[in-house]
Amino acid sequence: MSHPLEINNFFFKGIVKFGRKRHEVDIIDPKTSQVIMSGREYQLSGLTKFLRFTPFFMWTPFHVEIKSSNGEQILSFKRGGSFGFSDISIFDENGRFIGKIVPIFKVGGRKIEIYDHSNNSVGTFTGDILGWDFKVVSNKGQLATINKKWAGIGKELFTTADNYILCFNEDMNLSFTLKQLIIASAISYDILYRSHK
Repeated sequence: MSHPLEINNFFFKGIVKFGRKRHEVDIIDPKTSQVIMSGREYQLSGLTKFLRFTPFFMWTPFHVEIKSSNGEQILSFKRGGSFGFSDISIFDENGRFIGKIVPIFKVGGRKIEIYDHSNNSVGTFTGDILGWDFKVVSNKGQLATINKKWAGIGKELFTTADNYILCFNEDMNLSFTLKQLIIASAISYDILYRSHK
């Protein structure tokens, strides 16, 4: 079986579980409709579980692990508790630090800067404040696009889960590490800006 990061298009399906505020997402290969990776939070503290149901939800810590359908670690990312938008650390399949995400507020939109392990900027993740249509760009060009996929009116109105498509630019021949950083950024955007709505 090929490595999940060898493909360039991914469908992210937010998991709906009423009464829970745990971040969960299935990552699907659009060509086969098969779940190839899953993102889950583990070992939430009692305080974090409580705060997830309060207006302070978006400031709570999170630690998401992305695993293949066979249970193999693909990457993980985490942030401690924050009263602002603190950095999010990203780790590879072996737990090695590979980079970070820096969320930034800006007038009329949101922005995420992506840095590698040496603190070099490798991408900027930008989008419309009212929509879900983003590009990840660097000084080398466009790396990826992220577009929201309509999930149905019931799901949109009564749950916090979102579905979206991530497409890597095939012409860029991106490394697994850069793909790991961008995948973590996409899910983090959903956590930071959408899941608390």
